[in-house]
Amino acid sequence: MSSHSVVNRLRKLLAVSRIGHGGTLDPLACGVLVICVGKATRTLDLFENDVKDYRAEATFGAVTSTDDGEGEILEKRSAEFLKRDHVERRLPALTGRILQVPPAYSAIHVGGRRAYSIARSGQKVSLPPREVTVHSFRLIEFFGEPVKPRALLSISCGSGTYVRSLVRDLGEAVGCGAYLSFLVRTRSGPFHLKDSLSLEEAAERVHSGDLAESLISPCEVFPHIPRITLTSRGQTRILHGAPVEAGDLVGSPTSREGEKYFALSTEGDLLALVQRKTGDVFHPLKILGD
Repeated sequence: MSSHSVVNRLRKLLAVSRIGHGGTLDPLACGVLVICVGKATRTLDLFENDVKDYRAEATFGAVTSTDDGEGEILEKRSAEFLKRDHVERRLPALTGRILQVPPAYSAIHVGGRRAYSIARSGQKVSLPPREVTVHSFRLIEFFGEPVKPRALLSISCGSGTYVRSLVRDLGEAVGCGAYLSFLVRTRSGPFHLKDSLSLEEAAERVHSGDLAESLISPCEVFPHIPRITLTSRGQTRILHGAPVEAGDLVGSPTSREGEKYFALSTEGDLLALVQRKTGDVFHPLKILGD
């Protein structure tokens, strides 16, 4: 199921119009997909640089059109020689800041069209390499089957990294080709798989009226963003999109020019994400309250 399909299902389930996800997950993958609802969708860009962790399975001995198991097999190669150490020795070269060519079947725009749309029409897709960050790339287990050896891999990477491309490039590095045969996202930023809800569990909580307990405030999601509390006048101004000054703050919090803050009401309700500009003036970046 695509990330877009998940959002559509939840839109109907929750009966909301404003909903979005914080990082596309391949249709064949499973795992953590961050969902924002209502005004929290205005914080989606804050998830762009989140580190993501994966468990992936690479199957060696073949190259596919999509770099995963769903595509057409373009070439079969002998992988009988492959051993665990062959794989482990190639991982450091695919770690750190690297140049990566995205899969032809990807959502990247090429001349106003999605790359996968061009590829499906039978046309050749040529995508330039992009710099991505792979924080760690480790071999967990190697299954040395004679025809199709497999490897279970642990990956931690930055935004824009394609695990399919990592596996494809690992296959080329060891000399027998490879494709992604299984993928689970185990973490997206502060969110972990063990704390996530399945679509079925979300539906059950909606029907039982317990879903509110599973919703998390942006303040909890981004604890590193400091808070300021506004007076009644400051609350009114910020909710109308107007900047607030030091006199609109409760107390005298230490602040630095350019720093971002969550602005709260005196009751502790989240109102906005603001940024301190020149002097003691705080400008609203995102209105998050009512």
